[in-house]
Amino acid sequence: MPRINYRLWLGILIIPLVTGTLTFSRPQHEKKESPASTQVSEKEKTWEKIKEMKKENITFPLLISEVNAGGLMGSIENIKGFLPASQLSADHYPKVDEGNKNKILEKLKFLIGKKIQVKILDFDPAANKLIFSEKLVEKDKIKDIINKYKIGDKIQVRITKIVDFGAFVKLEDTEVDGLVHISEISNQQTENIENILKEGETKEAKIINIDDDKISLSFKALEEKSSKEIK
Repeated sequence: MPRINYRLWLGILIIPLVTGTLTFSRPQHEKKESPASTQVSEKEKTWEKIKEMKKENITFPLLISEVNAGGLMGSIENIKGFLPASQLSADHYPKVDEGNKNKILEKLKFLIGKKIQVKILDFDPAANKLIFSEKLVEKDKIKDIINKYKIGDKIQVRITKIVDFGAFVKLEDTEVDGLVHISEISNQQTENIENILKEGETKEAKIINIDDDKISLSFKALEEKSSKEIK
């Protein structure tokens, strides 16, 4: 430390200034947050957001960034997730012969850079797992349409596919599928359904059951009513 000379001038004590550098030290218990810990904190916030989105059944646009033979990749902020091909809607699911994986991959590549409306199907922060689903969005839309109907309603349906156990139909002007079981097709003997119904044909049917997103209909119920009216 420099020696200080004190002098009196006209009875006033003169104290010369001592120049030096004043420094402050951070207490040992105060540590700067490392970039790694900041990154962990941000991820934790995103997982909390994902948890809330799942709880509230939120639909959101997912930007597709990558593809593989199993499906598509996209992210919520800093967390990457997976949209399996099996969870795509009928519009986006790749239709290829014999499930050829190379052809599926080529079809999926057309979705890179596009946004698909999805919901969160499953997540696990510990395993760093995040799974999306487009089918859940489609299912909710179908439920909204089905909620407009009730058992006993008579509606127009279009026959889309005839199978051994009945006929699949589309309800009115919607993309909602319904089933007319073989036992509900006609009062006539129905060993060969194609003798009675034709794909693409439009007919009136009666709703006889609604179970979640499944609708069962009957042509026979309207035949029975017509025959009673004739009598």
